[in-house]
Amino acid sequence: MQMPGWFPLGDCELLVVSDGVLRLDAGSVFGVTPRVMWEPLVGPLDEEYRLAVGLNCLLVRSQGKLVLVETGVGNKTTRVPGGAGVAQAGTLLEDMARHGIRPEDVDIVINTHLHFDHCGGNTIYRDGNLALTFPRAHHFLQKGEWDEANHPNERTRASYLPENLEPLADSRQLELVEGEAEVIKGVRILPAPGHTAAHTIVE
Repeated sequence: MQMPGWFPLGDCELLVVSDGVLRLDAGSVFGVTPRVMWEPLVGPLDEEYRLAVGLNCLLVRSQGKLVLVETGVGNKTTRVPGGAGVAQAGTLLEDMARHGIRPEDVDIVINTHLHFDHCGGNTIYRDGNLALTFPRAHHFLQKGEWDEANHPNERTRASYLPENLEPLADSRQLELVEGEAEVIKGVRILPAPGHTAAHTIVE
């Protein structure tokens, strides 16, 4: 799907870019909620009763810096942990290139949390080795989320994949924050626990 171009917000410019689509088993998404309540709201399912979920990421241009919020699933796998669907993903770099943006142009990456579908594009296989996709970027996230991702419990383990974390742990480009932090002027991260205990939102 073709996304619109850059648009202004305050002193920033924003661009929505896509990493593709997750096709998730509808039952795993809605659980015990009756089908008659959610089906009219989500549109048609595919032949395997899966729901299409867009993997949208956000580029923010401000103060001469380029910030990327979320990186999608990436191109390292098509499996969804737990077997609940399939990822038709890995288009983020291609979509960015359509707008003239290279991986090395990104100064900062922010992940709201470290589930596979929000940070999988942080890393990539390069010459057979895992590496950071955005080689110059500093990666900002909550310390509590980093700790949980590296020491998950049985309930959360399937959502955190080591291949999305290891190159970052070995780099000097990981910026762990606790609470609120101004990443650059006009772009802040704020704690918003819920989806994960140390989930972050971007303001």
